[in-house]
Amino acid sequence: MKQDIKDKIIKYLLIGLAALIFILSITTIRGCKKINTQKRTIETINAMNDSIIHVKTKTDTFYQKSVITMHPKQIIEEGIKSNNPETNKFIKELEKEKKLVAALQIELETKDSKYTDLIELYNLQDSLNGEISENNLDGIYKFNDSITDENKNFKYFGEVLINQNNPKLNFNYVYKVKIKSIVTEDKKGYTARYYLDDPNSSIIGADQIYIPKPNLSKGQKAKNILLPTFTGLVGFGLGYGTGQLINK
Repeated sequence: MKQDIKDKIIKYLLIGLAALIFILSITTIRGCKKINTQKRTIETINAMNDSIIHVKTKTDTFYQKSVITMHPKQIIEEGIKSNNPETNKFIKELEKEKKLVAALQIELETKDSKYTDLIELYNLQDSLNGEISENNLDGIYKFNDSITDENKNFKYFGEVLINQNNPKLNFNYVYKVKIKSIVTEDKKGYTARYYLDDPNSSIIGADQIYIPKPNLSKGQKAKNILLPTFTGLVGFGLGYGTGQLINK
């Protein structure tokens, strides 16, 4: 009789221990996922409110800002907001992009000043002689230049039409700029560097989204392999032991 009671106690203990190990395993896995989600949320909040900075070194110059790594739909669902209205607008525009991997918006500012030479085509004397009297103009001048001789990004050209009653300026321009973006990862998250080939331009705003695929560390990979294996072995052992007790 005493042996039967002892066997029953051991049986129920083994069943309870197996259930406890199973629950702890599930809780551990969910806890790891929750920690990763919280980390991604914190990184996203910091990135959305990060300010772009201009970095200058002896050998390089670039702009830098943190990268948003959460899908816009999830950002909106969690109520994450930026201090910059343009960032919030950008996130809203991408909300319905289900297969989004990366997106980028950049705001540039270019400013400079320069005097340019006017090349005379016709003057008042020509007009008096009747050469351009049909246009009712006192003179026409053209110009064709760039901001600097070294910088050919911004070129402009046109004509100045001189008339005492209604002078006009015909202005045309061509602007080309190359922007290079590089995304790197460190312990704090993802960071984007932007390079411009126009020394007269500057980046005054940037929002970059990059949604990386899950990249497990060696420890996480080992945990994902060993934890289920360990749980399975313990469960098998406990189940086998319980079965032996029940069959007695």
